[in-house]
Amino acid sequence: MGLRKFTLTRLRHFLPEVEIKESCHPEQDSGTQVVLTPHPSPLPQGARESKASLGKGGGTKVPEGLRTKKKAAFTLAEVLITIGIIGVVAAMTLPALIADYKDKELETRTKKAFSIINQAAVRAQEAMSQPGDMTAIFDPTKTSEEVTKNFAKFFNGSTYCEAGYNAEGCKNLHYSIKYAKRTQNANGVTGGGSMYRDPRIVLNDGTVIGIRQNAQYKQEQTCSTNSDGSLKPEPVDCSRYTWADITFDVNGYLPPNQFGRDAFTLYVNDHNIIPDPTWEQGGGKSLRSILSGGGAIYENYNLGEPWEW
Repeated sequence: MGLRKFTLTRLRHFLPEVEIKESCHPEQDSGTQVVLTPHPSPLPQGARESKASLGKGGGTKVPEGLRTKKKAAFTLAEVLITIGIIGVVAAMTLPALIADYKDKELETRTKKAFSIINQAAVRAQEAMSQPGDMTAIFDPTKTSEEVTKNFAKFFNGSTYCEAGYNAEGCKNLHYSIKYAKRTQNANGVTGGGSMYRDPRIVLNDGTVIGIRQNAQYKQEQTCSTNSDGSLKPEPVDCSRYTWADITFDVNGYLPPNQFGRDAFTLYVNDHNIIPDPTWEQGGGKSLRSILSGGGAIYENYNLGEPWEW
């Protein structure tokens, strides 16, 4: 018993910060029991103030920095209205954006097709030892079929198609092409051309090239329409000077199938293949604009619709 008191006394001396309890039943102890209970550390100033305030108001007071701030948000109605406005704007602008993108794509293909046709003509002239002479390939003594079939040899990959609706191996190539501008026909509706009356060359990228060979350089003809597409009171002379007429469509039977957009007419004179200089409805004006860095020139309308001034 004396030893235990001595031990407890020594512990209190060296560990004053811990609480040492004696057993209530020393007779049951086999030795000294020490319970070490650390005293709580002093609370920080802010915590002491918060703890002190708990008993005053009867509730918990949340420190200023920990309070949750109410955040602003859109209501469901506001979100729906915004989505509706975006939809209306998209419906108004997307068709124009898509048409503009399509025109840019067709303009790029037009430049490429025009270059390919001229390169093939140069190769043909060189092969026939007649550089600079378009009659080397566009021989006025030959038929359109003979000229087209021979010209097809000078393209890097091509298929020859005969003229006519049911040309063998040339499916989907008997289609109509509307003019670059509204043009009144004899029935009083907007008319157009076609892509099946002449023999054709089909390139690997889908470009279709129709060729009509002329037996004489001067093509005597009369014109019955004005530049705005209306009928002239009386036909006038509008003879052309060309060895051959070429019509090409950069994407074949695929839309839009309109002169000035994806289809164009060319003249073959003594030394060059050039855009049609006189017939605006055939896309000549549009082609000259595209080749000079401008855009396509055409009018939006439906083939066969009633003619309107």
